[in-house]
Amino acid sequence: MSTFDISSFRDSILGKSASMLDPGWVWSKSPLGPLQTFLTVMTMVAFGRKGYRSALQEVFTLSHGGLGWGASSVPTPSALTQARRKMSEDLLRGLFGRLSKESGHITSRARLRYRDFRRVVAADGTLLALASSPELKKHFGCPHGEHLAPQARMSMLWDLGANVPVDWRMGSQAESENGHLNDMLGSLGAGDLLLADRLYPSRSLMSQCMDRGIHYIFRVKIQGDNTMREVKAFLASSSPEHVIEMHDHPGKMLRFVRGYRPGSEDCVFVTSLTNTTEHPHEAIADLYQRRWGIETAYREGKTWHGLDNLPGSSLLHIQQEIAALMIFWLMEGELEGQARHFYAKEISQQPDVDPAWKPAEGIAEIPVRFNRKLAANAIPLIINAACQDIEIGIKQWHRSITYLWQNRSLLRPGRTYRRTSQKPHILRKRDAEATQASREHQIKRVEKGGSKSTQ
Repeated sequence: MSTFDISSFRDSILGKSASMLDPGWVWSKSPLGPLQTFLTVMTMVAFGRKGYRSALQEVFTLSHGGLGWGASSVPTPSALTQARRKMSEDLLRGLFGRLSKESGHITSRARLRYRDFRRVVAADGTLLALASSPELKKHFGCPHGEHLAPQARMSMLWDLGANVPVDWRMGSQAESENGHLNDMLGSLGAGDLLLADRLYPSRSLMSQCMDRGIHYIFRVKIQGDNTMREVKAFLASSSPEHVIEMHDHPGKMLRFVRGYRPGSEDCVFVTSLTNTTEHPHEAIADLYQRRWGIETAYREGKTWHGLDNLPGSSLLHIQQEIAALMIFWLMEGELEGQARHFYAKEISQQPDVDPAWKPAEGIAEIPVRFNRKLAANAIPLIINAACQDIEIGIKQWHRSITYLWQNRSLLRPGRTYRRTSQKPHILRKRDAEATQASREHQIKRVEKGGSKSTQ
C-alpha cells in the first residue's frame, strides 16, 4: 500500500483551490467574489449544470461555508450575470498560465515519455456549435445561413504525457487551424515534440519550429495540387524513409517516413528527427498514433462537459466557459499524475508489461490507465471539500486516488503496438471496401433465402 504524502496535496492545484484567485481582487456589493463566480462557471461547464440557478444551488449546498455565503442565502442568477461581467478572458488565461506553472510536476509523472524530450504535445482543432445569439452570430458567423446557429473553430495544444491542455485559440469557422497553431507556438519551447495531422504541415511552420528548437512529426498530404515537391520525390522511391533538404530553406533537413502498420501503409510522415539510429522509423510512425490523445480529449469535452453545447450567449461567457474547462482539465490531469506517483511501486510491478520499451524503442509508457470519468467526478468533490476545510479536502483526495487505483485498467500484455484503424486512410479505398462488403452480405442473404425455399 502506498504512503500518501499530505504535502503533495497542500502544494497542488487541488489543495489551493480555495485561494487560487488573487485574494486582493474583490467585488463590492455582490455576494459573488472571484472564487465563487469561477467555481459556479466551472460547475456549469465541467459538471454538466447548465442553468445558473442549478449551478449556484450546487455550489452553495456543497461549499457555502468555505465560500463565506450565509446559511440560507443562495445568490440569484442576476447576481451571477453581474459578476461574470468582471471576469475577463485575460484574467482567466493568466490564472491558467499560473496554475500550469504551479502544476509543472505533472510532467514528471507523465504517462508517456519519448527519449529526452520535455513534452510530447499534439495540435488539433474542432468546430463548436454555439447558442444562436446576435453577438455570437456577428463574431463567429453562421456558415450555413444567418437563420441557423453560429459555429466557432477551436484549436488546442494537448500535452499527451500529462494529459492536460497547454494552450488554446478560438475564432470564426473560417479561420485556419494552421494560423491558430502559429499563434500558439510561443506556448511550446525547446525540447518539445509536436504532433499534428495533414492540415498543418508547411515549410514556414516547420522552419519556425526548427528555429525555436521544437521537434515535430506531421502527417503530410500525398495527393492533390498542394502536395509538397519533397513528398512527391519521396513517393517516387520505394524506400521506407528518406532525408532531404527543405526547398528554399538551406541547411534545414526533412525526414520522410512511411507508415508500417496494417492499415497505415498509405500514411507518410515528415519529421525534424533526422537521426535514423536514435529515432527508428517504427518509433516515428508509432509516436504519431499517440496524437489520438487529443481526439479523446475533444470527445470527453463534447460528451461529458458540454463543449459542443456551451450555455453562454455572449463572447465573454463563451471565453469564460472554455477557460473554466481548461483549468478543470489541469486539475484532472494533476489528480491522475498524483495517482501515478503514489502507486509508482505497484505500477512498476505489473506483470508481462515492459513500460520502458514497448511498443516502440525509446517510448516509455506507464502500463496503467485510470478511468477519466471517475477522475472527472472526483474533482468537484475534492474542490468542495477543500473549500470547507483543508483536512476534509485531504481525506476526500485520499479516497479519490484510492478509488482511481482500485478501478484502474492495464495495457493488454503481449500487445506489439497500440490499437489503430485497420481500414485504409484513403477515403475512396474505404468506400470500395464498404461497397464490396455490402454486396457480399446481399449475396449471402439471397443464398440463405434460396436454400430455405429449396428445403
